[in-house]
Amino acid sequence: MARHGTITAALALLAGVLLVQAWPRLPSTWICVPLVVLALAWAWRCPRWRWLCCLPLGVAWALWCGTQAMQARLPRTLEGRDVLVVGSLDGLPLARTDASRFTLRVENAELDGQPLALHGLVTVSWYEGAPPLAPCTRWRLLLRLKRPRALLDPGSADSERSALERGIVATGYVREDEGNRRLSGPRWCVDGARAAIARGIAARVRDPHDAALLRAFAVGDTRGLGQQDWAVARANGVSHLIAISGFHVGVAAVFGVWLAWLAYAMWPPLALRLPRPQAQAAAALLLAVVYSALAGFGLPTVRTLLMIAVVALARCSRRGSSGAQSLALALIAILLADPLAVLAAGVWLSFVGVAFLILCLQAQGRGWRSANGGHHG
Repeated sequence: MARHGTITAALALLAGVLLVQAWPRLPSTWICVPLVVLALAWAWRCPRWRWLCCLPLGVAWALWCGTQAMQARLPRTLEGRDVLVVGSLDGLPLARTDASRFTLRVENAELDGQPLALHGLVTVSWYEGAPPLAPCTRWRLLLRLKRPRALLDPGSADSERSALERGIVATGYVREDEGNRRLSGPRWCVDGARAAIARGIAARVRDPHDAALLRAFAVGDTRGLGQQDWAVARANGVSHLIAISGFHVGVAAVFGVWLAWLAYAMWPPLALRLPRPQAQAAAALLLAVVYSALAGFGLPTVRTLLMIAVVALARCSRRGSSGAQSLALALIAILLADPLAVLAAGVWLSFVGVAFLILCLQAQGRGWRSANGGHHG
């Protein structure tokens, strides 16, 4: 596909996905069949305008994924019922005086001794007698659940939309039960390492508020931030930057580009073994993976990591591609992996970080003393 075809195909796919988000109600998924047939027929009959087939394909894909996400939520008939759930903690649990709050990744669930088709993430509060909770530990808990809901006040955050975008299928709290217990599970995980780094920061930084901010910026641990901190962040328009976000991952990738440039500047013979543009792309992807791990591979960072991987692979393929084409490929990858990503405001900020990375890669490729000039075809 030509360069302009890639860009227009990405925009058509995006338009199809956004069109579904504007519908007040999702129709039956059977409509996906004629949409796919229409797209294939258009691509066959009109090869010059083949990119337009991405519009109905985007509608069909977003409709299918949106329907599956809605059906994965707790059925309304089970609200207020006690469900026995086995799952592992996802992310960093928050322990406060009134309750402990955490996200549980459901492995299996039972209702009155019968298996229940409930899978995904559940946000849980443990109000009384909550034991110490560690990341990635597995638990058997009796939960009182309900579907994700929120007040839709003007100017406030839409928590229900955020739950849909994050894959939250239910919310609830722990019921008192003798069977509530911790199960055997993995001894090490990425979130456990993040928690250890956060504890080290808290032990070494004297001021608690400074330590809380440093934990947020270093490993995405926002548990120490209060309402005043978030109010100040929102007033200054930096609430998406106060903890590790997709933009941070993009900046980490740019740092990898600069490290590779420095290595080639200090040891020019490296270019005889590996061209510098490909080394910079690989270094950018490596730093992005490491920094995403520090953030616990949350959805915003994973999406940015996917975009950076697409850009890095395009760079390593040694095929000429413009910055706009690389961004278009990244957009296509995001929409195919998760069309619900358009519900999150942070995903658009991630494109800023990736665009910055592309700019740095192109600038470094044209820089003085280009390490790959004249040594390879």
